[in-house]
Amino acid sequence: MNTRIVVMACLLGATISLPVAAQEATINQRVAQAMPTKYTPPSCGIKAGHFKVSSGGAYLKTGTETTPANRTRVLASGQKVLLEAIQQNGQEKNPAAWYYLGRVYLQEGDIVGADSAFTKAEAMAPACKQEISGLRYMGWVPLVNGGITFAKAANNDSALVLFRQANRIYRDKPAAYLNSGVIFANSGQTDSAIVYWQQAAEIAERVNAVEDRNTATRNLAAMYQRANRHQDAIPLLEKYLTWVPNDVEVKRALASSYRATGQNDKALAIEKEVGPGEGAPPVASGSASAMNAAVEAYNAKKYDEAAKGFEQVLTTDPNSRDALYGLANSYLGLKRWPKLEATRGGWRQSSR
Repeated sequence: MNTRIVVMACLLGATISLPVAAQEATINQRVAQAMPTKYTPPSCGIKAGHFKVSSGGAYLKTGTETTPANRTRVLASGQKVLLEAIQQNGQEKNPAAWYYLGRVYLQEGDIVGADSAFTKAEAMAPACKQEISGLRYMGWVPLVNGGITFAKAANNDSALVLFRQANRIYRDKPAAYLNSGVIFANSGQTDSAIVYWQQAAEIAERVNAVEDRNTATRNLAAMYQRANRHQDAIPLLEKYLTWVPNDVEVKRALASSYRATGQNDKALAIEKEVGPGEGAPPVASGSASAMNAAVEAYNAKKYDEAAKGFEQVLTTDPNSRDALYGLANSYLGLKRWPKLEATRGGWRQSSR
């Protein structure tokens, strides 16, 4: 397959995307600066249930709406009182404690802390899952935007750090996985590209992100082919073609993988439609151009010319199953029944 890696997704619209700057040394700063400055109370019916948890919620509100000079101090106080409630006052099973703590961490830009706290809150209060997903998304957006900015500047190490953090806080959009795969593929790290594009394809299909689904599936198949894992590439290419049935390049790639796995009948059927692709292995040394010419003649229904071409290939590679198959079909088109029967005998012999 001519591996055309589809490059970076566009920046997400209507979001805060900080410029790349030397002083911006941490992910925390990027996320913290992207957080809203207007507090919204929980809408999923969660209740504090303890005075320290309630106090933590109050610190969260103040820390969200106060001036930047006071924000760090107020949020730190909220984090402290919520951890005390969980660790010292028996609130470890109170979803509100974890919910407020997750929001405090997110306002501070602590992705790891926010993910951990939100995960616990979701498990204890399933009704809050959708709301928490929206909070996670707010942390995800500046990370993905920053990663794309770094990637466009060829600062791939920094881009990958941001993409990994984005995947940590929110896992319901494929962009960070997709773009990480691009970086690994373009740097020759095939195994890593496969891992990230598998994730991107699964997420995109699950959330019906059609364009990302197609891109991730196509690129994942290309990586499998690059790794000589044609058996893994075939079902992906077949599935992709149910979505994009007119992609000639992918059809040729599929024919290449069919040949690599011994499914020559399927490969030839595709090549009759679109011609052989670059990914197809050479038939034999010195005979590839003759084979291609014979296939082209057959596709143009020039059966006499095709038969001569396949016969030429067989003079240098008498065991070529593809040439035998093509020759048999050419004789069929010419209605040369005796020669067709003789060729079929050679085909059966080569298939043993």
